Amino acid sequence: MDKETTLSKRKMNLYQELLDCTNEQRTVVEAELRKVEKEEDILPFFSVYFEKWNQIVKEIEHVNNELDVEEVSDEERKQLQEMMNNITANINYVQDRLEVTSSHTGDDLRGVRNQQKVMNAYYNLNSKDHVPLYFDAKK
Repeated sequence: MDKETTLSKRKMNLYQELLDCTNEQRTVVEAELRKVEKEEDILPFFSVYFEKWNQIVKEIEHVNNELDVEEVSDEERKQLQEMMNNITANINYVQDRLEVTSSHTGDDLRGVRNQQKVMNAYYNLNSKDHVPLYFDAKK
Protein backbone atom coordinates (compact mmCIF):
# COMPACT_ATOMS: atom_id res chain seq x y z
CA MET A 1 0.00 0.00 0.00
CA ASP A 2 1.40 3.38 -0.95
CA LYS A 3 1.45 6.50 1.19
CA GLU A 4 -1.47 8.17 -0.63
CA THR A 5 -3.75 5.18 -0.07
CA THR A 6 -2.80 4.96 3.58
CA LEU A 7 -3.42 8.67 4.12
CA SER A 8 -6.69 8.48 2.24
CA LYS A 9 -7.92 5.61 4.43
CA ARG A 10 -6.75 7.45 7.53
CA LYS A 11 -8.71 10.51 6.43
CA MET A 12 -11.88 8.44 5.92
CA ASN A 13 -11.43 6.88 9.36
CA LEU A 14 -10.99 10.29 10.96
CA TYR A 15 -14.17 11.60 9.36
CA GLN A 16 -15.95 8.48 10.58
CA GLU A 17 -14.64 9.27 14.08
CA LEU A 18 -16.05 12.81 13.74
CA LEU A 19 -19.40 11.36 12.73
CA ASP A 20 -19.29 8.98 15.70
CA CYS A 21 -18.45 11.91 17.97
CA THR A 22 -21.46 13.91 16.76
CA ASN A 23 -23.68 10.82 17.04
CA GLU A 24 -22.59 10.49 20.68
CA GLN A 25 -23.31 14.19 21.27
CA ARG A 26 -26.76 13.78 19.78
CA THR A 27 -27.43 10.77 21.99
CA VAL A 28 -26.29 12.71 25.07
CA VAL A 29 -28.55 15.63 24.19
CA GLU A 30 -31.55 13.38 23.61
CA ALA A 31 -31.04 11.46 26.85
CA GLU A 32 -29.61 14.04 29.22
CA LEU A 33 -31.68 17.12 28.44
CA ARG A 34 -34.70 15.37 29.90
CA LYS A 35 -32.85 14.75 33.16
CA VAL A 36 -30.90 17.93 33.82
CA GLU A 37 -32.28 20.76 35.89
CA LYS A 38 -30.15 23.56 34.48
CA GLU A 39 -28.41 23.96 31.16
CA GLU A 40 -25.06 24.28 32.97
CA ASP A 41 -25.47 20.67 34.09
CA ILE A 42 -25.14 19.43 30.50
CA LEU A 43 -21.81 21.17 29.83
CA PRO A 44 -19.64 18.56 31.60
CA PHE A 45 -21.00 15.94 29.20
CA PHE A 46 -19.76 17.95 26.24
CA SER A 47 -16.27 18.83 27.48
CA VAL A 48 -15.06 15.33 26.56
CA TYR A 49 -16.52 15.71 23.07
CA PHE A 50 -15.00 19.17 22.60
CA GLU A 51 -11.53 17.77 23.28
CA LYS A 52 -12.12 14.72 21.11
CA TRP A 53 -13.47 16.90 18.27
CA ASN A 54 -10.46 19.23 18.37
CA GLN A 55 -8.02 16.33 18.37
CA ILE A 56 -9.68 14.69 15.35
CA VAL A 57 -9.83 17.98 13.44
CA LYS A 58 -6.10 18.54 14.02
CA GLU A 59 -5.36 15.06 12.73
CA ILE A 60 -7.53 15.66 9.64
CA GLU A 61 -5.68 18.91 8.94
CA HIS A 62 -2.37 17.08 9.25
CA VAL A 63 -3.50 14.35 6.84
CA ASN A 64 -4.89 16.95 4.40
CA ASN A 65 -1.55 18.75 4.37
CA GLU A 66 0.21 15.54 3.39
CA LEU A 67 -2.45 14.27 1.00
CA ASP A 68 -2.84 15.60 -2.51
CA VAL A 69 -6.50 16.59 -2.86
CA GLU A 70 -6.47 15.76 -6.58
CA GLU A 71 -5.83 12.11 -5.76
CA VAL A 72 -9.22 11.59 -4.06
CA SER A 73 -11.55 9.36 -6.08
CA ASP A 74 -15.16 10.24 -6.87
CA GLU A 75 -16.35 7.41 -4.62
CA GLU A 76 -14.34 8.78 -1.71
CA ARG A 77 -15.70 12.27 -2.35
CA LYS A 78 -19.26 10.92 -2.23
CA GLN A 79 -18.56 9.09 1.02
CA LEU A 80 -16.91 12.16 2.54
CA GLN A 81 -19.77 14.37 1.45
CA GLU A 82 -22.32 12.01 2.97
CA MET A 83 -20.39 11.83 6.23
CA MET A 84 -20.01 15.62 6.32
CA ASN A 85 -23.75 16.05 5.69
CA ASN A 86 -24.50 13.68 8.59
CA ILE A 87 -22.02 15.50 10.81
CA THR A 88 -23.63 18.83 9.94
CA ALA A 89 -27.12 17.43 10.61
CA ASN A 90 -26.03 16.16 14.03
CA ILE A 91 -24.38 19.46 14.92
CA ASN A 92 -27.47 21.40 13.86
CA TYR A 93 -29.71 19.09 15.90
CA VAL A 94 -27.56 19.46 19.02
CA GLN A 95 -27.35 23.23 18.57
CA ASP A 96 -31.13 23.54 18.11
CA ARG A 97 -31.87 21.44 21.20
CA LEU A 98 -29.43 23.47 23.31
CA GLU A 99 -30.95 26.73 22.06
CA VAL A 100 -34.45 25.52 22.98
CA THR A 101 -33.24 24.51 26.43
CA SER A 102 -31.50 27.85 26.84
CA SER A 103 -34.66 29.66 25.77
CA HIS A 104 -36.76 27.72 28.29
CA THR A 105 -34.26 28.51 31.02
CA GLY A 106 -34.42 32.21 30.11
CA ASP A 107 -38.23 32.13 30.21
CA ASP A 108 -38.12 30.45 33.62
CA LEU A 109 -35.73 33.11 34.95
CA ARG A 110 -37.96 35.91 33.67
CA GLY A 111 -40.94 34.30 35.40
CA VAL A 112 -39.03 34.10 38.69
CA ARG A 113 -37.96 37.75 38.40
CA ASN A 114 -41.55 38.82 37.76
CA GLN A 115 -42.75 36.84 40.76
CA GLN A 116 -40.08 38.48 42.91
CA LYS A 117 -41.18 41.93 41.73
CA VAL A 118 -44.81 41.19 42.56
CA MET A 119 -43.91 39.80 45.98
CA ASN A 120 -41.71 42.80 46.68
CA ALA A 121 -44.39 45.24 45.49
CA TYR A 122 -47.11 43.73 47.69
CA TYR A 123 -45.08 42.66 50.68
CA ASN A 124 -41.92 44.81 50.39
CA LEU A 125 -39.64 41.89 51.18
CA ASN A 126 -36.49 43.99 50.75
CA SER A 127 -37.52 46.36 53.53
CA LYS A 128 -36.95 45.83 57.23
CA ASP A 129 -40.46 46.97 58.16
CA HIS A 130 -43.08 44.66 56.69
CA VAL A 131 -45.72 47.09 55.48
CA PRO A 132 -47.29 46.42 52.06
CA LEU A 133 -46.84 49.15 49.45
CA TYR A 134 -50.08 48.32 47.61
CA PHE A 135 -53.47 47.33 48.93
CA ASP A 136 -55.94 45.05 47.23
CA ALA A 137 -59.51 46.25 47.17
CA LYS A 138 -60.55 42.92 48.70
CA LYS A 139 -58.51 43.42 51.88
